[in-house]
Amino acid sequence: MASAMVMTTNGNGRVKQEEQNDVVHPSQESEQHNPTPSKSQDHPTWENHNENDKQQSHSPHNESTNEVKQEVIDTIGTKMQRRVKVYLLKEDSWLDHGTGFCTGEIDRDTQKPYFLVRNELNLEEIILKAFLEGSTQYQRQQDTLIVWTDPSGKDIALSFQETEGCADLCEFIVKVQQDSLSPDISLYYVISSNQADENGNSGDITELITGPMVYPDLPTTSNLEDVLDTLNQSSMSNYSKSCMSKYLIDKSYFIKILEAFKQSEDEHNLINLYSLSEIVKTLILYSESAILQDMLSTEENILGVIGILEYDAEFPNQKSCHRQFLKEKANFKMVINLPVENDELGLNIFKKDFYYTFLKDVILARFIDDQTYNLLNALIHLNQIALLDFLRDSEKNNHFLEKLFDFYKGTGDEVDITLQRNGVKLLHQYVLLTKNFASNQRTMFFSELISHGLIDMIKFSLNDDDSPIKALGTELIVSIIEQDVSLVNSINDGESIDNSEPPMDYASTIEAKQPDQSKDESNQEKDIGLKLSDDMTLMTLLTQLLLNEKNFGLKTQAFEALKVLLDQNIGKIDENGAIPDYGASNSSGSDISTEDYFKAFYSEVAPILYKNLIELGNTKEVTEELKHKIKSDELLYQQLCELFSFCLLTHNKNLHRRFFLDQNILLGIS
Repeated sequence: MASAMVMTTNGNGRVKQEEQNDVVHPSQESEQHNPTPSKSQDHPTWENHNENDKQQSHSPHNESTNEVKQEVIDTIGTKMQRRVKVYLLKEDSWLDHGTGFCTGEIDRDTQKPYFLVRNELNLEEIILKAFLEGSTQYQRQQDTLIVWTDPSGKDIALSFQETEGCADLCEFIVKVQQDSLSPDISLYYVISSNQADENGNSGDITELITGPMVYPDLPTTSNLEDVLDTLNQSSMSNYSKSCMSKYLIDKSYFIKILEAFKQSEDEHNLINLYSLSEIVKTLILYSESAILQDMLSTEENILGVIGILEYDAEFPNQKSCHRQFLKEKANFKMVINLPVENDELGLNIFKKDFYYTFLKDVILARFIDDQTYNLLNALIHLNQIALLDFLRDSEKNNHFLEKLFDFYKGTGDEVDITLQRNGVKLLHQYVLLTKNFASNQRTMFFSELISHGLIDMIKFSLNDDDSPIKALGTELIVSIIEQDVSLVNSINDGESIDNSEPPMDYASTIEAKQPDQSKDESNQEKDIGLKLSDDMTLMTLLTQLLLNEKNFGLKTQAFEALKVLLDQNIGKIDENGAIPDYGASNSSGSDISTEDYFKAFYSEVAPILYKNLIELGNTKEVTEELKHKIKSDELLYQQLCELFSFCLLTHNKNLHRRFFLDQNILLGIS
């Protein structure tokens, strides 16, 4: 060792290491008197360590066998000797007992594990042989120390030269305990902290790494407080929580909890109901994915959790009514029958999404910590991925999207308007889910929607008399524009917006507007989003919404959507769906497409959009009626002026000059 380590105590049994370069230990003395390399430097096992000598440990709560297989014993012992100093505590001082090489071994005859330290100067001399037995508690401190008190009351410490050596022997302790060679020993990791509590005590953190477990009896109406105490004791370390979770799942423990709950509720036993509530809270706060998924694996289990948590000892005079709310208000509406399969326990992905979110946002919001909150979010996210994958897979969902968007094709007279509105609500619900997804996942999902006929649904919703449906339709188009504006204007993915009523066949529309199909597939992929449709149906709908809608929020959303669609660089969408800065270069093909797009805007949409300004420009005298009209919707005129300025500054002057001058829009603004 570069410097010797003197072991001291800090008054509470914790070991401290202090470097003392002026203290000479036996190993240093030998090196000073013998210039030749020590045996420690020549020992062959220092370079023969095999990091793969690890065997997966068994769960500590499995029943131990009387005879341990010899091949299992062979895997437990350490193969590499680790250089270490041995210290013994005497009268509050740690005395150096020698330096040597430490291994963890198993006695072949008695099957008892032990630490063996051989003198580094004489390998035949044994400095320490300590059996791992009884209920000994081992502590790993400061990454290089293992400290314990043996059954005779002797305090021993091993100070390793390297962190790896300490970790190797700690792994030996773990295997010995979990393979039931010494099932009652335990290992704690003591993490030092420089902060002390208000009483001046050390703020060190102690984490159980392995040890014997105490498991609760199956719950009945007579032992719930004992069950709660046992579960609380196991919540102190990740190891004990993991072991307890496995035990509870193996014993179908939550089913027994539900049985005790039903009996206690029938008997109006509030003490038991409060205990059950605390038990469920404790299990949830374990933040163990396995036990949480087990508790929420079926609809019956979920409703059981909700029912148990209606009782709270902190509010003895109040009781929540979550189950009643779910029964009366939270009804699942079937828009289209889906062949969605329930999982093996009868809970499908759609119900999971609702229940998991309801639990997180309503039931558990008051008491869960950040770790449990993040775990719930992870479970919700994984389920939502499965949900969207299902919606996109036509074979699995029996062509769900095609059937949904068929509601909005044709005149729509043959389809119940309530069903159409529910369809908008349904799709809006799942579009909102994509906000938590990666950009490429959202783009793929939106592309599927557009290719199957989303625009027809948006047309319906924007023209609907029901304001909430109109708002949902506006949010749909804004969400897609914000994600990738090329999705709305691209016709390469098989979707085009048609002005005619009733809608034309989409395939024929595409053929009419794409006469040149000679490009290879790779070029078509690059050009996706660059070819713009000169169909102005969507733009016209947004314009009508801006002009006629009284709702401030909807009007603003329509204005922002129009602004995006009128950006001069809309034909220069990059691979991420983003619009580049003004002045960015573009291909000539894209320029031609963009020019046609804006020509269509100024010929078809602009006269409608700027109608009020055109009327003002052509009016010789401003009447009181006209003044009242302007004042009654000042926001609209502000937005029109802003759009005029935006078009004037960003669009090609050859496109907008004639329109703005011929229509006297400048006079109208002035």
